[in-house]
Amino acid sequence: MSKQLLILSSDSEYSQVLRLNLLKHLAVEVVDMTSLEDGIAFLDILPTINMVIIKTPGFSEYQVGEFITYLQEKEIVAPVLVLGPMVLPVPSNVKFERNTKDFKNLANKIGSTIGEEINRLDFQSLSEFQSIPVDFFLNINSSSLGCDVYIRIKKAENDFQFVKRLHSNDQFTRADIEKYRQSGLKEFYITKNHFPDFVNYVTDQLIQKLSSDKITGLERLKLSVEVFEVTKERIRILGVDEYTKSLVDESIHSMMKSLSEKNSLASLYQLVRSNQLSYSYTHSYIIALLLHKVIESFDWKSP
Repeated sequence: MSKQLLILSSDSEYSQVLRLNLLKHLAVEVVDMTSLEDGIAFLDILPTINMVIIKTPGFSEYQVGEFITYLQEKEIVAPVLVLGPMVLPVPSNVKFERNTKDFKNLANKIGSTIGEEINRLDFQSLSEFQSIPVDFFLNINSSSLGCDVYIRIKKAENDFQFVKRLHSNDQFTRADIEKYRQSGLKEFYITKNHFPDFVNYVTDQLIQKLSSDKITGLERLKLSVEVFEVTKERIRILGVDEYTKSLVDESIHSMMKSLSEKNSLASLYQLVRSNQLSYSYTHSYIIALLLHKVIESFDWKSP
């Protein structure tokens, strides 16, 4: 059974970013709440939590002290990590971390505290190469940044050879990439030193495409689906950062543009259902589509 963590923070946006990064690096379950009172109510039901993480400022030292006293009175022995400064004396199971923005370091510290090894496969595998899903290449026509692109061929058990398929100065088309997909290829590889810049370059290209008024209808819908898949992978590989948030924001704006086009509900629904789009995006899109139409019936005066 996965170990369970409780995050208490009045900053819900910070909680979400921390939560996603913990899920990325550790095999844990995470619950986040915005008040210490809610945390106490939760612990009354589940006192066997494996760790409690409290983000300050947002709660006063007095409030945090009262919460720690509650844990002692209820004999809840889970370790506590306070993210931020605190000068009040605390029990030995309470630790502090002032660097609250280095999420990988936090995941490492939390993992070592609860006995969970951090997942280091993303950046510390034995190979000098980093895998990139083929979807990342569908909406660009060069790898840019002096970045060659490879495929991996298995020679023997745990023995692979990397063969160059696209040179850094090559121009390629979407059709070229589709041929690789149709052959069953799911991943390309690039050298790790190019990896962060390459992913950010692809993100920039997608944001530019999504913001264009020249794409409409099915073309916008298909692009949004591909961006949806890239966003999931970006969160999995790099976590949540400013680039990720910008891509999500632009995806939402693109969906709103699509919904605002002069289509009837029936025609839009048929457009979505008649195309081989990912289930998760189709599901999200249809919910947004229905709510977009339903909300017109409510007499709400504000945007």
